[in-house]
Amino acid sequence: MRLHLDIQRWLNWRALLVGSVLGLMGTVTLWADMRIPQFPDSTVGTDVRELFVILGAWFGGPLGGLLSGAFSAFYSPAGDAQLHFSTWIAHALAGFSLGLFYRPGHTALKGWAFSLAWIRAVLLYYLVLLVAVSLFIGLLAPAFIASLAGPDEATWLMYLNFWLTALPELAFVLPITLIVMMALPHRYRKPLWDVDKPINP
Repeated sequence: MRLHLDIQRWLNWRALLVGSVLGLMGTVTLWADMRIPQFPDSTVGTDVRELFVILGAWFGGPLGGLLSGAFSAFYSPAGDAQLHFSTWIAHALAGFSLGLFYRPGHTALKGWAFSLAWIRAVLLYYLVLLVAVSLFIGLLAPAFIASLAGPDEATWLMYLNFWLTALPELAFVLPITLIVMMALPHRYRKPLWDVDKPINP
């Protein structure tokens, strides 16, 4: 019964619409090359689109996060179709998982309590989900992971290099999203799938 009610709340049409729009904004930033390269001659870089995936997961919940992640990866600068597909799946799953971490009860938090809850969720996204995402991409597109290390280096080092590429992005995304959320009036900070919202007919 509880799962049924949760799914009904996830299907709030406003949340799904906002998640989709934020995801499309994210893929536009990637198409416009609004990213900071981290390695010469590589597509690895700090993605501005992650801002929109994180906000889409907050406002849209699990399904809104899934849509924001999926739409944000519609475009890819990588010419490898396998890498594009694995990135698309990875962003969709990451957005969905992040939406699960943003419990609606956090909307009652204010000031430092909200800031700490937000920081914890974003760190979880980058430091825990990223491990799963990197393993997933490594299975679907091993050449991508191999490109981050020399031919004679161990596989674990390839994954470590992949994880390290997220640290500059984390340093970019965390303060910006925190500033945006803290600047919003409290009533506009509430997720659209909040428990206080009526369930859609």
